[in-house]
Amino acid sequence: MTALTVLLTLAVVAGWVCLSPARSVAVAVALAFAYPAPAAAITVVMSVALIAVATAVVVRSLRESGGRLVIVTRPAPAGAAV
Repeated sequence: MTALTVLLTLAVVAGWVCLSPARSVAVAVALAFAYPAPAAAITVVMSVALIAVATAVVVRSLRESGGRLVIVTRPAPAGAAV
């Protein structure tokens, strides 16, 4: 019961913080100064996740609209190793 109370309290506090961009920024800055390594790790993980999701959305959108991703390659110069 105590664990449930703690989790519910944390959820309410997190919701209250997320309702205001200013509060969210203040908490993010405080955590970044208090724990720089985990903050950097979370930033890297979220950046990679965002890029992966954005890529999936673009590729799906192109496929649904009939578009294609085109890769243009130039011929190698004469005498160059291939």
